[in-house]
Amino acid sequence: MKTWIFLLSLLAVALSWRLSTRTRHDGQLTLAQKIKILGKSLMAGVVVYFTLIGLALLYLMLTN
Repeated sequence: MKTWIFLLSLLAVALSWRLSTRTRHDGQLTLAQKIKILGKSLMAGVVVYFTLIGLALLYLMLTN
């Protein structure tokens, strides 16, 4: 179960990066913009990871 949670959080990071860079039509991104997008993407992955871990913990607490 934890493997799937980790993979889903990586998917959230990739989707967040893709959505943030897809809307840029004005040329190349600067390094500062890339670092800002990377930080937001990593935070999205962390939030998804801990949310899914929390839901799994809650599920295990309620079913046992």
